Amino acid sequence: MPDNGEFHLNSLVIQNNALLTFSKPTNGLNPPVYLLARSNITIQGRISVDGQAAQLGGILSQGGPGGFAGGSVGYANTGKFPGDGYGPGRGVVGSISPGGAFGTSNGTISALSPTYGNFSLLPLIGGSGGAGCSGTPNGASGGGGGGAILLASDTRVDFSGGTISARGGSNSTLFCSSGGGSGGAIRIVAPSVTGFGTLDASGGGSSSSSSYSGGDGRVRRYWRSSSLF
Repeated sequence: MPDNGEFHLNSLVIQNNALLTFSKPTNGLNPPVYLLARSNITIQGRISVDGQAAQLGGILSQGGPGGFAGGSVGYANTGKFPGDGYGPGRGVVGSISPGGAFGTSNGTISALSPTYGNFSLLPLIGGSGGAGCSGTPNGASGGGGGGAILLASDTRVDFSGGTISARGGSNSTLFCSSGGGSGGAIRIVAPSVTGFGTLDASGGGSSSSSSYSGGDGRVRRYWRSSSLF
């Protein structure tokens, strides 16, 4: 990705069964993705800024572009404690709901992590990471928060069965239960939005309990005319 995350395009077509993902800038910056097109954007395949799923061992789960990483791993009986997730709605170690929050709270109504952002998605910001956990022989990181993406066209955004995904990374339940990352942000701006497709900014789920899941992200669409369904 460029340092500012901006891709200036004449047009963009994501073909059927194709997957478009993004590598973050090498200078350590973490901007959202901005796809800015003079003509049509057509989505038949999938665009993903998903956060990474929880990782075993000492690896942090990265958030998607513009999103935040999951918390660090802990190891039982070694004095290395797990870490909270990163971001404004970070999952908190030891809480009843260690998943990250964003547009909705994480897990249960007893969650400690606050929601943040606004309906306009200005500024454009991604999801927060879940808390890590301690286990034997391995702990696990929290799931990374979903990234943030803007699609803007001077003419039309057409969904031809395609998907834009900013999901939070799922948590781990193998040796311990870490928190899932919260969903990220999807913002679409065009004179016309047509077709049918999926906009997915859901939180990273848990296979064992919703208490460990991340909250959902935010989706915002602006248009003058639309036949999107």
